[in-house]
Amino acid sequence: MRLDAPLAVRLGLLSNGALAANALVLIIALANDLSLIETLMVYCCEAVWIALFGALRLIFASILGDPFQNRWVELTWRSSLFASIVIIFTLSSTYIWIPGVAFGAVLYAEHVLSAGGSEFDDLQHLWLVLGTSSVFLASHGVSFLTGFLALGEYRLARVGDLVLFPFKRSLALLASIAAGLAVIVLMPAVASTLAFVVIVVVLKLMLDLWLYRDPPDTPDPSSSVS
Repeated sequence: MRLDAPLAVRLGLLSNGALAANALVLIIALANDLSLIETLMVYCCEAVWIALFGALRLIFASILGDPFQNRWVELTWRSSLFASIVIIFTLSSTYIWIPGVAFGAVLYAEHVLSAGGSEFDDLQHLWLVLGTSSVFLASHGVSFLTGFLALGEYRLARVGDLVLFPFKRSLALLASIAAGLAVIVLMPAVASTLAFVVIVVVLKLMLDLWLYRDPPDTPDPSSSVS
């Protein structure tokens, strides 16, 4: 790991936060007998939180840091903030596409199974799903407040990495949702077991830790051109 990587990553806050959040979701799922459909809906909600904090990272980096730093033009924080808002609105449809497609796929799978007379558990605990997703909301919020703001990750943040942040962090979600939906359609009897819910949660945790294993290189501030 690079010595100039963000301090929050060097302290392991991101991976520890992902471990704690996924472990708590697993406990909630076991305690309340969440179905696989409901667990996947929790992950769909997390995609929304990822997009939200991705936008907040870009906005606060523009105010507190210099994400548009380059050797040709020096932008004031107001200009950076305006550019960030334009980027967010320009890419908003793409940000919404990720959770939108995930939500649609899960609901479609539930509809098809219900119409076919499947005994697979449907979405019965909507408020519990939303409440469980708040675990990920809190996890991403703590990461944003401690790592990005308090420990100063915004100082090294660059616009390219910030724009790609929601997409990279959604990879584990999309992979877990796709795997769950594939088993729901192909082997609904297996997918309806609590054991498979545990497998999906563990898979998602492993993918999260893999994504956090090695942060992207960040520029050394001492080498920047003012």
